[in-house]
Amino acid sequence: MATSSAPILAVDGGRPAVDRDELRRWPEITKADVAAVVSALETDIGSAAGKNVTLLGEEFCAYTSRKYAVVVSSGTAACHAALIAAGVRSGDEVIVPALSFQATFLAVQQCDARPIIADIRPDTFTMDWGDAARLVSERTRAIFPVHAHGLVADMDAAQKFATRHGVVLVEDACQAMGATAHGRMAGDFGVTAAFSLARAKPWTAVVGGIMSTDDTDSYQAARYLANLGERRQPLAPGDLRAYWCEYPGFNYRLSASDAALARSQLKRLDAYLARARENLAALCDGLDGIPGLVVPHIPSDHVPSVAYARFMVDPAVFGWTGHPRECSDRIIWALRAEGVMASRWQLNPLSAMPALRRSTAEPYYPGMPQAPLRPVDRTLHPVTWHVLDSSFILGEEPYMFHVQTDRAMTQFVEGIRKVFEPAHMARILASDDYKPVRIVPPIPEDIM
Repeated sequence: MATSSAPILAVDGGRPAVDRDELRRWPEITKADVAAVVSALETDIGSAAGKNVTLLGEEFCAYTSRKYAVVVSSGTAACHAALIAAGVRSGDEVIVPALSFQATFLAVQQCDARPIIADIRPDTFTMDWGDAARLVSERTRAIFPVHAHGLVADMDAAQKFATRHGVVLVEDACQAMGATAHGRMAGDFGVTAAFSLARAKPWTAVVGGIMSTDDTDSYQAARYLANLGERRQPLAPGDLRAYWCEYPGFNYRLSASDAALARSQLKRLDAYLARARENLAALCDGLDGIPGLVVPHIPSDHVPSVAYARFMVDPAVFGWTGHPRECSDRIIWALRAEGVMASRWQLNPLSAMPALRRSTAEPYYPGMPQAPLRPVDRTLHPVTWHVLDSSFILGEEPYMFHVQTDRAMTQFVEGIRKVFEPAHMARILASDDYKPVRIVPPIPEDIM
């Protein structure tokens, strides 16, 4: 076995590089957050359109400079509302990227529309507009780019694409609150946009979402959809709710206490974003130049929200001839032993999901016929497969970059450099002790 002067790997019994007590958990809940939630429970609960929900929408608009905001119960609901409000209808097609959370395509299906999957760029992991162009048909109604990992997609190309093909642009900005491109904030480019307040987002209320727009008709459409088809408004003393359902809709309302938490967290968002960007820069500076490791690419004039950071691995540099997914998996195994909380986030392209390989988009119901799934075709989205097979991410919840210390990032750099030391990497890739990262629930091996 090759020898090295570097510290002993943690997988071999050495001391982990990262002090777990140094890591800070996300979300950070302060006394001010608790007070805001308690106040909402005491004064604002029970209202169908309470003051905290109303003020959250107003404060979001002030932060983003959007004209309208509809506060909803989740990022998925926000995506659904954004698509409906942009004019997506039954039978339409909506082009989405192959790398995203499943809510992106589920929201399309909720419109009784068909998601069409495009490949991604290998550098930014956002929509490849060249691949999207080949998918346009007479039924294409919208494009739905995702600001992957909090990095705004190429919106100049997106807007030109929308104009050229006569489709509407809707943004999935769920991971990108506060991110900018060319001085414009995520959500400012499309007819509508969706944001998430989920636990693993840079701005969180643990649950919730917001649909934003500058278009009055789109705003009204989203309000109908999210409020059970009613024109909901705050009640003055003595007023009674009309219970007048004008259109089909859903109960996508957010609670007063969740809205209060979101409002309190919004006051610290800029500080969280600044901390995350500093931490990402420290990682990239400390890891740049390591053979076989590619740090995240941030295009010029882009400022991300740093939802996650994806690091690419080149197995060939290490002489690895097996499946690249096992190579990156072994690296994750070694990194996690060092206390570097590496992960994968999404494991497969959206096109591999069984929900998109069934003959219909019906939800599961008892007695549902189980017809064979369409086979997975790895040739359809080769870049996405390559990226997911050959990368790992850092900064996933509960250890997001937005609350980590300088010392934690220094230790992350030390741990990653330790693992990527050539003699250590040879040991990791040849180890019989390696145990694959456990996925719950298991994914069938035949798609790997």
